[in-house]
Amino acid sequence: MKKSPGALRLARENARRLGVADRARFVAADWFDGLSGRFDLIVANPPYIPAEEIATLSREVAGHDPRRALDGGADGLAALIREVAPPERLVFAQFRQGVGVTCGAAGPSGRPCDGVIALAAAMVADGRGAVRLLVDRLPGALWASWSVAVANGWSGLEVLAASTGALAPTAGGWLPLTTPRRLELSDLLGDAAHAHEDLEIAAAPLGQPASAVIVARRGGPRFVERELRQLKLLAEVALATEVAHTPRRPVERVGPTQWARAQP
Repeated sequence: MKKSPGALRLARENARRLGVADRARFVAADWFDGLSGRFDLIVANPPYIPAEEIATLSREVAGHDPRRALDGGADGLAALIREVAPPERLVFAQFRQGVGVTCGAAGPSGRPCDGVIALAAAMVADGRGAVRLLVDRLPGALWASWSVAVANGWSGLEVLAASTGALAPTAGGWLPLTTPRRLELSDLLGDAAHAHEDLEIAAAPLGQPASAVIVARRGGPRFVERELRQLKLLAEVALATEVAHTPRRPVERVGPTQWARAQP
């Protein structure tokens, strides 16, 4: 399957030369547009290189492949976010535990993005426990210290799930949240913020503006726009996956002994 007519013609010619033309069917399409039916296995090589890295590629790559076959957008995830992550496709996604999923080599920051895609794949495989898995593994995917999921309920701010060592936010004035953004310590901890001045914090909506997933990084650096987009993607994948598996509330409350409370 190819979007480019020229690439499709070349694929047909290669199949003819290799003697396998009668075993293959060639379709002109943009990802899944125009396709129907079920497939046992889909193998793809989508554009995954961050746009700013294309100029640094070797001549063997940059000089032969068209740019649209390489350019994965600002963070290399544009095609995957558009075609793999949307909630309407998640119910059809079939990932198997233990299968490595990557989106290419490390970028200029030296951080590989395979942790983000691998976590998304694991959440789809887990189904009912996707949100809890998000909170547990988000620190590893975004090189952070801890993560916590919260909701602004009738009785105030509730901690729904927390990773090891997470602080329980005591202030919820920053909610509702409609887009991912960085937060100040005082937004979460109020008067207790002075005891945790080395934390960089970001949050994204978790299904609705009154709920959010928070990730914290001790000692910096600050979360950049690319990481905020990845946080938003992971939160959307987690919620869409759980909703597809159960009509119940996505996450259960956890006991107060499982996270560290900030003391004023």
